[in-house]
Amino acid sequence: VDFCKQNNGGCAKVAKCSQKGTKVSCSCQKGYQGDGRSCTEIDPCADGLNGRCHEHATCKMTGPGKHKCECKSHYVGDGLDCEPEQPPIDRCLQDNGQCHANADCADLHFQDTTVGVFHLRSPLGQYKLTFDKAREACAQEAATMATYNQLSYAQKAKYHLCSAGWLDSGRVAYPTSYASQNCGSGVVGIVDYGPRNNKSEMWDVFCYRMKDVNCTCKVGYVGDGFSCSGNLLQVLMSFPSLTNFLKEVLGYSNSSARGRAFLKHLTDLSIRSTLFVPQNSGLWENETLSGRDIEHHLSSINIFFYNDLVNGTTLHTRLGSQLLITSSQDQRQ
Repeated sequence: VDFCKQNNGGCAKVAKCSQKGTKVSCSCQKGYQGDGRSCTEIDPCADGLNGRCHEHATCKMTGPGKHKCECKSHYVGDGLDCEPEQPPIDRCLQDNGQCHANADCADLHFQDTTVGVFHLRSPLGQYKLTFDKAREACAQEAATMATYNQLSYAQKAKYHLCSAGWLDSGRVAYPTSYASQNCGSGVVGIVDYGPRNNKSEMWDVFCYRMKDVNCTCKVGYVGDGFSCSGNLLQVLMSFPSLTNFLKEVLGYSNSSARGRAFLKHLTDLSIRSTLFVPQNSGLWENETLSGRDIEHHLSSINIFFYNDLVNGTTLHTRLGSQLLITSSQDQRQ
């Protein structure tokens, strides 16, 4: 008589019944524990070791004898290895991103949908890069191999690419931002193949390159953003070595309508002119300039860069006179 065919030989439903002669033995199926007559699910998370998950991970039972590890909030990783999140730093928060104090800074890194991460493939085709070749490929693009953290932030920015690549730690992974059975079996996040012991394996690579900072001079200032100048009067007032000439300009402004018009001219950003100003060492405090003397220092509707003022350059002043640039011992006058 086959006792196992009768009520599973008295074994539990999730047990295997075997018979030898008239003796029946029961053994719990994989994922269950007990004497076979009674079987209960094994909870791998209740082993006192957090299911072998990382200390900063949560162990979740997914079925009898099965579990998964998930990194806790503010940590990233595969659950077996979790590291603190390291959000990209907005460089504009540090010294205005090296922009001028009178410029607005925009970190283009945050306007990039992949937050600086990009995928690179060998010219020979998909999955043709060893770990060392992958590092070289990123370096040729003025980039470094992406970290797990950087790829994680790119994924959160909706980066989705179904092609596995090396990361700087020797792991292989790829990001998915939406569920697809054809890509990562429906996983949304980082599909992680884990650390690769064989660095000669062939994969693609994920690289990381910091984007530029964009500097734009604020309203009322002109320049490239790294250097911003206000109107001519603001620039003149910003140099302690030019105070004697500034004093003469302000005195001229206070003494006549023409002087006030000249001062207004200096504050007009739409005016394209060059103001030639003597250093304090070349204009003593007790010297006095006439209004005409002062206005001869302003060019007429022209901007001249210092390097363009070669010996013999002729330019017109605001009053219509001609000025000749001369050089003495390689010093422009």
